[in-house]
Amino acid sequence: MVLNEKLLRLMADGRFVSGEALARELGVSRAAVWQHLKAWQSHGLRVDAVRGRGYRLAAPFSPLDARLVAERLTHPEDVQLEVLHTVDSTNSHCLSRLAHGRALQVTAAEMQLEGRGRMGRRWLSLPGYSLVFSMGRCEQGRPADLAGLSLVAGLAVVECLRSLGMTQAGLKWPNDVVTRTEAGWQKLGGILVELQGAFADTIRWVVGIGLNLGPSCPPAPDSAYDIGQLSRWWPDVARHRNVLLAALIDSWLDCEALWKREGLASMCERWMGMDVLRGESVSVQTSAGWVAGVARGIDEQGWFLLETADGIQRFSGGEISIRPVDHSEDAS
Repeated sequence: MVLNEKLLRLMADGRFVSGEALARELGVSRAAVWQHLKAWQSHGLRVDAVRGRGYRLAAPFSPLDARLVAERLTHPEDVQLEVLHTVDSTNSHCLSRLAHGRALQVTAAEMQLEGRGRMGRRWLSLPGYSLVFSMGRCEQGRPADLAGLSLVAGLAVVECLRSLGMTQAGLKWPNDVVTRTEAGWQKLGGILVELQGAFADTIRWVVGIGLNLGPSCPPAPDSAYDIGQLSRWWPDVARHRNVLLAALIDSWLDCEALWKREGLASMCERWMGMDVLRGESVSVQTSAGWVAGVARGIDEQGWFLLETADGIQRFSGGEISIRPVDHSEDAS
């Protein structure tokens, strides 16, 4: 166990620990301990330092533990789970681990250093206060067989969150988990799908999921909205990360089975029940510019439907972003 990981686990419960005790446990100097804590703070982790008491994390959390997650899975035999402390990208690592077989490969990490958001932007994560993981398979098929994959993943995530009491979580097409508060829209997390094997009979796919738990989270670099935190509805969610991860995996397995059996069409109404933009005036950005209209959900292929003055227009994805209409931009 590397020093940084061991230090994080020693402090995860939020109790004060003296610098001397930490140094002794880790086999380093007190100055080295302090340098690590300062590095944490520079990344957004709040560390309290009190003379005579030592240091503590301002908000305790539960470290990810593969054994604890597996114990809560409905069908642990269907999942190959790996929990890492630090990884470049859970998607990249998960892709590298995929092999033919019945089990769903799941890679979770405390810290993701080179996570990707939409359009190649970075997705950062704080240890303890984010939940970052990827799920994937290597199986027979072609990209056309995976139509709607990101929408199904979003449905699985939001249905799971709502079942755990986070009832204000919703979906913004194609792959954002958001909520609407008195202060406006907030992004709770995102989903990134990646495929390999587009021209072969075997396809490898991963679904990367990043959720902001709170109480402090890094900015979501690919979001037009403010950052949101699941701790608003589940105050100690950071202390139940293993419970949440197991519930999310179970939810995905249920949705995946239905999707593969009956197709996306069987899930459209459920998806639109989570759609925060349905009936809202929005603008859609395409390569040709902005198109304004009223959001009307999705069709059976997962395309976004926009009602305009010229009728219903359909958008398939790609580099398309959707946001509430801001008329102040029209005057600029």
